[in-house]
Amino acid sequence: MCGCDGSPETYGRGLSDRPPTSVEAILETPGEYAGQDVRVEGEITAECTSGCWFTLEDGGVGIHVDLKPSGLAIPQHVGRAAVVEGVVQVEDRRVMIVGKGVEIR
Repeated sequence: MCGCDGSPETYGRGLSDRPPTSVEAILETPGEYAGQDVRVEGEITAECTSGCWFTLEDGGVGIHVDLKPSGLAIPQHVGRAAVVEGVVQVEDRRVMIVGKGVEIR
């Protein structure tokens, strides 16, 4: 979890080797992804002070990642690259990912 030696820091469940889905694709057709496990990659551009949620930006498009339902929190990593796996949720037209695993690079 430390990443002190330059290795990625992992929080929550380990990540699979599934190919990433673009944030843009999820936001363009959220109904296709609702309830599905996805892997997204990008940069953390905003983060809750307690680390229970963050915004992940991929190609100029951001998505909200909520870690609290999974009982997770991460240290402050704004500006760092991250890989997230979780479930896409669509509620009242708001699209987000409930993160199950996060890797900070």
